[in-house]
Amino acid sequence: NIVCTILAFVFGIIGIVKKSGKGQAIAGLVLSIIAAIPTICVMMFLNAIFGALGWFGARLDNATNWFNTNSNTYSTWNDLWSTGKNTIGGVLNSIGDGLNAVGNELNSIGNRTENNTTDTNTTTPSTSTVDSKSSTVSSPAKVGEWTTAASYKDGNYVDTPVRIDKITRGADAEEIIKKAGQKVSTLKEGVEYLVIDYSVDTADLKSYSWGKSLSGLYFYVKGNDGNILKYDNKTWSFIGGGNLESTSSIKTDIYSGKYMLQVPKGCTDYLIQAKATDGTIAYIKGE
Repeated sequence: NIVCTILAFVFGIIGIVKKSGKGQAIAGLVLSIIAAIPTICVMMFLNAIFGALGWFGARLDNATNWFNTNSNTYSTWNDLWSTGKNTIGGVLNSIGDGLNAVGNELNSIGNRTENNTTDTNTTTPSTSTVDSKSSTVSSPAKVGEWTTAASYKDGNYVDTPVRIDKITRGADAEEIIKKAGQKVSTLKEGVEYLVIDYSVDTADLKSYSWGKSLSGLYFYVKGNDGNILKYDNKTWSFIGGGNLESTSSIKTDIYSGKYMLQVPKGCTDYLIQAKATDGTIAYIKGE
């Protein structure tokens, strides 16, 4: 376009000077000027575009070079940030578990108070409907076997048959927790949720008009020696989790519930401790 515009302008001038076809020469000169305006505007626009692209490309190169030069520094900061975030998350999880344990204990105290003050329409306790055997650290019960742990009754703790029916871990455990309406928190690195399906023979617990209340019995993850769990050259201290379902107004002798705990990922060599504030303690081999 610019070449044709220049030629039209030149030949228009020549035509006017030679006075040969002056009218056509003037028309050609005017048209060449008119045509030059959009051509120049387009050239200026394209020049601005390519100039901007060149400027952006130069800045992108500078930014890339700077990032490559400082990538090690950023990697270090990212590692520090990740470590700090996981540490804070672990502390918050521990605090949350502690508050959950306190809430369970307060609920237990409330149930005990109600049991002691509501003494109407009681029935004589029956005998346990299942046979259970005691379990120890050196001889733990297996999943599916009845063992004995203490539960609260009338100001004292009595031996109660307890059985773990099933152990679920990881993503499947999280789904169970969600379905129970509980919040699934982000756990510290290397830890996953564990949900146990358990049964308790409540035949020897006191019955009220509104049913029975299973209180005082909690579950914990322990090492094979019955103490704090050690796995993968680390010490893992877990505060007791909590029941996913209500343990009040029990109408049947065999109560089935679900309990939420935490366990290190990949760890299969551990014990689940069933214990009350006082009385017999049960140990079940984990899976």
